[in-house]
Amino acid sequence: MFSGLNPGSPQFVTLMLYAFDVQCNSFFPLFIMLYVIHYFVSPLLVAHGFIPLLLSNLLFMVAVSYYHYLNFLGYDVLPFLDKTTFFLYPIGLVIILFPLFILTGFNPSRYMMSIYFS
Repeated sequence: MFSGLNPGSPQFVTLMLYAFDVQCNSFFPLFIMLYVIHYFVSPLLVAHGFIPLLLSNLLFMVAVSYYHYLNFLGYDVLPFLDKTTFFLYPIGLVIILFPLFILTGFNPSRYMMSIYFS
């Protein structure tokens, strides 16, 4: 699985630390978008109407897509990993779900606020 590396070797530890670094670097922009920016624009995003629905879905779509894209960029530079485009597949799912959420009227901001404050 890890190309012959045993869990105690320095190469294995370096690989795990690199994977952790990629995850942290990918999560930071998602955190900024979905917690910091979302906090300041949440009064606009939880309102009723098409524009808040569109903006809320767009914010979540961009944040999740960017997270997966940064994961792809981090793992794509490793020469021993094959088929790293697998990390881009969730972006296709997000693109498919975006119009479905708009058509069904699902507002992720209202949903997240109900989880946080109910």
